[in-house]
Amino acid sequence: MYKPHLQQRSKIIFMIVFMVSLLFLGLWSLLSPKPTLQAQETQPINCRYGANNLTAMSSNQWIPTLGAGWWIDFSWEPQGLAVPSASEHYPQIRLRQNRVGDTFLPTYVVTPALDFSEDGLGTAVINNPGHIWIVGNEPDVDNLAQDSMMPQMYAQAYYDIYHYIKGLDATAQIANGGLSMITPGRLQYLDIVWDTYQTLYGQPMPVDVWNMHLYILSEIRPWDGGYSDGKIALGTDPAIAIKAPYAGQPPATECAKADVYCRAEHDDIDIFMQQVQYMRQWMKNHGQQNKPLILSEFSQLYPFVDYDDPINPTECFLMDEFGQCFTAARVTQYMQNALNYLSTATDPALGYPQDSNRLVQQWNWFSMVTFPGSTGSSSNLLKQNYTDFVYGDPDALTQMGNAYRNYIAAQPTSVNLVANSAPHVAGHLVYPATTADATISVNFSNTGTTSITDPFEVTFYADAAMTDEIGTAVVDPEVQGAINGCSWGRKSDAASVVWTDLAVGTYTYWVKIDSNNDIDDETNENDNIATGQVTIFRLGNRLPIISFTK
Repeated sequence: MYKPHLQQRSKIIFMIVFMVSLLFLGLWSLLSPKPTLQAQETQPINCRYGANNLTAMSSNQWIPTLGAGWWIDFSWEPQGLAVPSASEHYPQIRLRQNRVGDTFLPTYVVTPALDFSEDGLGTAVINNPGHIWIVGNEPDVDNLAQDSMMPQMYAQAYYDIYHYIKGLDATAQIANGGLSMITPGRLQYLDIVWDTYQTLYGQPMPVDVWNMHLYILSEIRPWDGGYSDGKIALGTDPAIAIKAPYAGQPPATECAKADVYCRAEHDDIDIFMQQVQYMRQWMKNHGQQNKPLILSEFSQLYPFVDYDDPINPTECFLMDEFGQCFTAARVTQYMQNALNYLSTATDPALGYPQDSNRLVQQWNWFSMVTFPGSTGSSSNLLKQNYTDFVYGDPDALTQMGNAYRNYIAAQPTSVNLVANSAPHVAGHLVYPATTADATISVNFSNTGTTSITDPFEVTFYADAAMTDEIGTAVVDPEVQGAINGCSWGRKSDAASVVWTDLAVGTYTYWVKIDSNNDIDDETNENDNIATGQVTIFRLGNRLPIISFTK
């Protein structure tokens, strides 16, 4: 979430500094010796915790050092240096509604294009089966960095992209573009999207994974009706927007109002919890409680150190209404408060049943490091000079980066293979054959919190006692990719064998995932078994030959 800071300096000066910084970094990258990739101080990854990367540079390489199990870089294909497959990239499709001045047109642009060119979405989908695709980024926000779409247009774009992807890969999972926060205005935006989809297409909007961002920003200045820090959600009623505090009024009085967000509340954990609950309540009201919810962006956006001047950086670039800065210590405390809540919050009335009624399934801190020359650096996980360090060196981490890494390391990890389904298979035999073969399979997921990288066996049986073996398949993550965790009902891998010499009839088969107990630390072995059926029928019959004579 790349936000323009509030105390604007000369745009010309900013762009000069920005371009010079980029030129300097580019020359440094070309001319300086590259650090040798050494053994990193890594730890088991945890798929609940993610990291956001904005630079499209080499900062991705530190994701395993954090122990983060997923990451976003606002692209449909990973940018910069590769990240080990055990950390999962969530591709993001970018949208933009066409407009002339302030007038929005009934058309939009999508990146990548919906085609099979080298850089087209069709090619990316075919090459990356089973991915979670995020459709858009903060479409509710009207600025050059976000997707800027009226809710009615977003509903149409979502329909087009959802069906395009599903038509190419039925195993793909589609997530909505996260709105910048969850306020009454943002919920109204979601309502309009939902209702528009229902009206246009005659069915509820199909979302596999719900997605949100969570920032605490006022939306409107009540004294002049203008945009405040977070802006009014496009296409929504300004009367319900969250207000900035009145200038000159006592901050304690203003900040106590329910419809006001002060800058001092940017790290208010009670408001943080409230926004999560608002989103889950909206999901339940729309029949979506039985869906995962991911938080693909959260952090502190107000800057502490101004890096526009790299020689003499100014500390305490911005104060809140009580004269307090957004220091590293303050941001770190907010991070820990938020993580304590996210890692423990459950509610049987609102939470996701397949994940023990947790309210949020995965969360992603923004950001690894912001653009050179940017002031939005209070939440950086990496130091501005991280490229001076050997890849994976924890000394490249900021105070927030070390706190995030340590928090993740302290959380227990587990793997848990779950047999989701064994489909009913139909086969046939053709005269004069008396038996036929059938391919039987099982779909399974890893609902644990870390990836499976070691091979394991999947065995199929012809009896409930699982003694009459049909065949065994070996699942090798080194060949097909890591079996990522956090896959509650949203994503499956598969294994199959051929059942031979079946006569006409219906047969039941049983299958056990990890039948040789190769995977350690499974939290529940009882969910490794599934049952399916095969029906063999005859195609064509032998008919008697009748001859006629006069």
